[in-house]
Amino acid sequence: MAIIFSISLVIIWMITGLSLLAIMRFRTNFHLRLLLAPALGVAIHIIALFTLSRIGFPIKTVAMPLLLVGVLLASYFLFTQKIIWKRRTFSWFLFFALIAIIPFAWPLLKFGFEWLAFVNGDMSYYSLSSSRFLDYGYSELPVSGKIFDDTAHSLAFWFQPNVLGHRAGADLLLAHIVGITGLTAHQVYMSLMVACNACVAAGAGALTLLSSRKWSSALWAMVIVALSPLLALEVTMQLLAQGIGLVFLTGLCVAYDKTMKDKRVFVWLVATVILFSALAIAYSEVVPFFGLYVVVREVSRRKKWIVPKLRKVYLLSLIHI
Repeated sequence: MAIIFSISLVIIWMITGLSLLAIMRFRTNFHLRLLLAPALGVAIHIIALFTLSRIGFPIKTVAMPLLLVGVLLASYFLFTQKIIWKRRTFSWFLFFALIAIIPFAWPLLKFGFEWLAFVNGDMSYYSLSSSRFLDYGYSELPVSGKIFDDTAHSLAFWFQPNVLGHRAGADLLLAHIVGITGLTAHQVYMSLMVACNACVAAGAGALTLLSSRKWSSALWAMVIVALSPLLALEVTMQLLAQGIGLVFLTGLCVAYDKTMKDKRVFVWLVATVILFSALAIAYSEVVPFFGLYVVVREVSRRKKWIVPKLRKVYLLSLIHI
């Protein structure tokens, strides 16, 4: 069930992203849209959760309505873009999403939702913080006003986002999944990590597709990233925000590249803004890597002979972050 849950998350994010692209009438390469969609889907969820939480809604009260809105968007896409089911590409994407899960298949099958991996400090933090977001609004204090109530340790994490300005995207996304499933944070944590790893692989495929314009090259890039030992270590070390940050970083690089050379600048600019906003909410520490990509991209526009080499170097650097 845990493996099916991870794949389901990837599919939900992908269809949400594809729905947005369909609504905005994107007419770019279908393969590119398919690989960019998961990053956009995660970004839409995080921005919506952050906005609702800042208004004051506990995540548990908006988790199901937000899911229903996503289902409606997906229904719009499925009824208006039926051609997707006739393309082998969709099946290939799901196949390689499954490959991204293979390195973690054994513990997911053996322990299911009870797989805890290393129980890193990050897992403890995100689990407790998501518990607070689940029951309280972003800046809401408990009725007693005592954030150090010994009976609810999660209340102490009010300080991180409200006083220290700590990023809260990963916490909110985890709280949303807990609110939908009814499981605890530690039960869905590793499935969420594995799903994010599959989305990183899809983003790497999109970056490769920009350079090679070959679907086969994108698929091989996805396999290499999915089987990367360092990314596998990131998953088992439970670095949730870092994983989500890489998802947005790859998508943001693709959106920026298309914004600079596509005729439909506005629609790609919207995608860039969405991904950058989600990145700022979830893991702003990787923004310098996006700045590095912008520099490499602009230099390559003036010296076209170094484009393939620079992009390959940047893709390898993403794999080893």
